[in-house]
Amino acid sequence: MELPRDATPTPFAARTAASCGLRLPLQFSGETMDRAIEELEQLYLPNWQGKNSPWLSDQLILALDEECQTHLAGFVLRYSPSDGLEVTRDADD
Repeated sequence: MELPRDATPTPFAARTAASCGLRLPLQFSGETMDRAIEELEQLYLPNWQGKNSPWLSDQLILALDEECQTHLAGFVLRYSPSDGLEVTRDADD
């Protein structure tokens, strides 16, 4: 489901996005967690994370690209429906 970045998501879309929430794995503990939170806070979408969207209010968003992957705090994260979230060290970091 594609979600608008510049508008408040519909309640259905926000509820769906909230149901996709996950905890970051053990690799993101200690100082790495602090770095990850700082990086995640860089993507702040007021229409999503503000009070207009109670399902997503104050949540951090892990944005994935069209290949369902992203870089975070020195790791590459990939998501697949069959394997879930896969985490590997970023060779460029």
